[in-house]
Amino acid sequence: MWFGAMFTILVELVPPSIRSSAFGVAFFIMENVGGNLPIIVEYLTSLVGYRTALTIMYPGQLLASKKSYKLKLRMIFINNFKSQRKFSSLNCVF
Repeated sequence: MWFGAMFTILVELVPPSIRSSAFGVAFFIMENVGGNLPIIVEYLTSLVGYRTALTIMYPGQLLASKKSYKLKLRMIFINNFKSQRKFSSLNCVF
């Protein structure tokens, strides 16, 4: 799904000296969040039933990851736009 794109963007944005650490931290956080989802599904199962809990969690997690990915891309775009704007204003002065 989006793992390849996320890790590619991460590797391209991070300086080479901390690239492996950034990859490790991102993967650790991703696995801890994903690894703890069965606990949430078990709790929801006791409230609404197993099928409904999975129906809530699966699209819900995909939607949350999509929103997070779009937010990160928006932040990257804004940072790139600001840096290009600084350089373009400097070029106009010279």
